[in-house]
Amino acid sequence: MLEAADIVIAMGCNVEGLCRAHLTRNIVDWKLEDPKGKPIEKVREIRDKVEKKVLELLEQIKREKSTH
Repeated sequence: MLEAADIVIAMGCNVEGLCRAHLTRNIVDWKLEDPKGKPIEKVREIRDKVEKKVLELLEQIKREKSTH
């Protein structure tokens, strides 16, 4: 499935090593902190970063589609 993807978002995994995302040609690593074991405030902060990045990506895709 990764090989067929136009883009793969890695969220802080080691793209060059363990992460399977290296199988694709268009990888974006958001380098997010792992929320595991973090206090709820930190988890919410990470969640908000994910939301912001997803919305930015959607806007980027929308702009690219409108130019083609």
